[in-house]
Amino acid sequence: MENKVFFLDFGECKDIEFEDMEIDTLFGWLVPKNLSKDFELSFNCGRIEEKWDDFYNTVDFEIKNKSLNIKFN
Repeated sequence: MENKVFFLDFGECKDIEFEDMEIDTLFGWLVPKNLSKDFELSFNCGRIEEKWDDFYNTVDFEIKNKSLNIKFN
């Protein structure tokens, strides 16, 4: 997910411990870096327009063989 910025909406509160972290399924907007300043203005005001809906993503994880894999869906 190079050249993108993730803006967190919320997490599921699973709070699964992995090594020295707590991990969770997250939801939010994965916005191209060149649009991130425009999105950030809407995000900080709490008024996110429908035009940003296509950027909404789920960030999920998988722990396999003591390795953490993160997936943007």
